[in-house]
Amino acid sequence: MVIAALSFFSSAIISLGRMAIYDDSPAIIVRAVDPVSTSLKAGEPFQYFLAYDKRADCHPPLGSAEISYRVWVYPPNDDPSFVWIDYSRASRALPGKNMRLTTPSSVPLPALVPGPYGFQFRAVYHCKHASAPQTIDGPIIKFSIAP
Repeated sequence: MVIAALSFFSSAIISLGRMAIYDDSPAIIVRAVDPVSTSLKAGEPFQYFLAYDKRADCHPPLGSAEISYRVWVYPPNDDPSFVWIDYSRASRALPGKNMRLTTPSSVPLPALVPGPYGFQFRAVYHCKHASAPQTIDGPIIKFSIAP
C-alpha cells in the first residue's frame, strides 16, 4: 500500500513537471481606433488607424489572427442591430508595445443609405502560449453616410 501511494505521488510529480504553463493575457490591447473620417460618401471604405500592444506569440510564425468586421445600424426609434461585412483578413498588426499602424486599414462597406452607423472589428487570435483562441471585439466607432 505504501509502495502504491509512493508510485502515485511520484507519477503525479512527473506529470506536474510536464504540465504546460499558459499565458492567457490579452493577445492585443487596443489603445485607440482613429478613423480617417467619420463622414463618408456611399461606396467609400471605412479607414482607420490602430494604436495597440500585441503579444509576439500571437503573430506569425508563432500565432495568427483573423479579423472580421460589422456595421451597426441605428434606425430611428428602434434598437441598434448589426450586419457582418462579407470581408475578413489576417491581422497585419505587428507585435510589440506602443505600436501604431503606419498606414490605415481600409475596409469595404456594403451599400449603405445615408444615415448614422457604427463600425466594429472582431479579431480571433490563436497564440502559441494561450490555452485557447481569444476573441476580441474592438470599440464601436460612430460614422455616417452623407446624403
